Amino acid sequence: MRLKESLINSISVIASKAKQSRARRQINNLEIAAPSTTLLHEGICQGTRFHNPKWCWARNDGLIGINQSFLNVFPITERAHGLAQKLVKGFPDVVIHAPDDLKRGGLKAKAQAAFKKSEAMLFISATGIAVRSIAPFLRGKHLDPAIVVMDERARFSISLVGGHLGGANALAKEIARIYKATPVITTATDIAGKPCAEDIVKRFSLAVENVKGIKPVNSAILNGARVFVIDGNARRLQQTKAAFKDPPVFRFSSRFPAVRKPTDVFIYITPFIAPIPPDCLSSTLVLRPKEFIVGIGCMRGVS
Repeated sequence: MRLKESLINSISVIASKAKQSRARRQINNLEIAAPSTTLLHEGICQGTRFHNPKWCWARNDGLIGINQSFLNVFPITERAHGLAQKLVKGFPDVVIHAPDDLKRGGLKAKAQAAFKKSEAMLFISATGIAVRSIAPFLRGKHLDPAIVVMDERARFSISLVGGHLGGANALAKEIARIYKATPVITTATDIAGKPCAEDIVKRFSLAVENVKGIKPVNSAILNGARVFVIDGNARRLQQTKAAFKDPPVFRFSSRFPAVRKPTDVFIYITPFIAPIPPDCLSSTLVLRPKEFIVGIGCMRGVS
């Protein structure tokens, strides 16, 4: 068993380093299976991190199979601390910090530790306190955890950071449900009542190859431009079409259209290093399905 775990740790390190090297394109859709772990599509998200199957938080920081706290709660006052206790039933993996531990500089240190290791953070405080606590650690929408803020009267649950890929929008709504509060969601596509590129990422547990490609896709959705979802896998394409047929925002195809408009954008789902038409490079978001698994098995009498 120790040998098996040692081998898995070695592969994890190799995969993590390779993803940071020039070989990233070839292995961005590589998944590392931890011992006694079943890989479920709804439980694995972007990168090589195992996520809570209920929420499927999407991050891409290269961490592999680490047991971490799902939700860290930072109640600034005793009143807020009492309010936080209600979360224990809804979130089994919740960690609630004591207000006394957050005083005298403890908030910043604990916020930094949670930002690196947890899937989500909830501040029961003023929004300004939350912003100042996490601002130095922000890295990018595909790397940051979900950050939600709730006031001490439990009136509003605000999605602050990581609304889509981080899962903060979903978390803010769930917290609002628990406390019968009003969820505050400010992401543009949600306000417009339209799906976004990140919804496809989370729905099918895809890895984002080029994070900067998300913005032009979402802008095109908001502006009513043509957005093509291209996937050579007929079954997956049909599943994507069924999941996102209403409202009719996307056009679905197995290949890039022969006739293209300058305003067209594309979501290209493929596990392979397939060529993209030169005129589509800057307007294509590449998503990688997790189709290649690296694992280690042991069989008696085989070396």
